[in-house]
Amino acid sequence: MALWSVRAVINAERSYQSAQGGFACTLSSLGSAGKETGATKRVYLYDSQLAGGKKNGYTFAISGCDTSHYRVVAEPEAADSGQRSFCSDEGGTVRASADGKAATCLASGEVVKEKTPAVHLGGAGTPPQSNAASGTSKPEQRIRVSQGVAEGLIVSTLPPIYPPLARQARIQGTVVVKALINQTGDVESVELVSGHPMLAPAALDAVRQWKYRPFLLNGKVVAVETQVMVNFTLSEH
Repeated sequence: MALWSVRAVINAERSYQSAQGGFACTLSSLGSAGKETGATKRVYLYDSQLAGGKKNGYTFAISGCDTSHYRVVAEPEAADSGQRSFCSDEGGTVRASADGKAATCLASGEVVKEKTPAVHLGGAGTPPQSNAASGTSKPEQRIRVSQGVAEGLIVSTLPPIYPPLARQARIQGTVVVKALINQTGDVESVELVSGHPMLAPAALDAVRQWKYRPFLLNGKVVAVETQVMVNFTLSEH
């Protein structure tokens, strides 16, 4: 969640810089009208908690800022919690530090890379090495299933919390989320596929807490990847 939040700030800063000609130096500026004046106000960071600087046990801040540069950091509120700190700048590369210190992250943090395990289902390409020959353990098998198949495995869902700003703006629609469900039926990771940016964070937060029955392939439990549709509909009065 902290990593996702840092990336949300990066995206908000890019939108702000494009519209305003320079970066915002506070999170509250991204979450409010910024430099704009007049009747029409624009919000760049739709997560009010994140704009306030605290979310999910992390403290977020922007520093070292002027119109062409900024640094954003995310540091665990609890010292020595074992959680990583995260940081980035106008370049958009996210770094992390295992000691949980923002200063360490800025000075010598390691680049965070997304890792997507390859799944070999036969056909062309480089064949996987034999476990016996390589001496390594067999990687977790993952398959992609349709939305309909995944819906049949659902044990419990959590309705999304309608973002107040989106409700006030009368924004509704469907958010499509890619979800990785592990062998125990827990949602291991989520990724936004499409949907309104004011609705997306609430959809991602909700899907992370869904629970599924384990998926069996040839009598063996495997992880699955699927798409989930989360609908936001305003009640008619």
